[in-house]
Amino acid sequence: DDGPMVVPPPVDLDIDLSQPLGLTFDHRLVVETVQKNSQASRLGIGPGWQVLGLAGDELSSRKELEQKLEVFKAEGSLGQSMMFQPTAVTAARAKEL
Repeated sequence: DDGPMVVPPPVDLDIDLSQPLGLTFDHRLVVETVQKNSQASRLGIGPGWQVLGLAGDELSSRKELEQKLEVFKAEGSLGQSMMFQPTAVTAARAKEL
């Protein structure tokens, strides 16, 4: 038994829209898969993490995220921040983070 589970605070990560993130999401913006050696894997994003926002705006659907990403790419605004809610971890693991 590793003790109680702890939900880490949300994290704001800088992403580069000129390259693929390497993620797939479900309709609730929960990360399903992370490609090896992708931008997402280098940032430490894992399955079960949930996208909360992009560039300071809250997001509620995958469609909304995709639309915002397209607008930023079209504008050439390639450096953005994306907020994620990491998955719960054991209390012991939380101390290591």
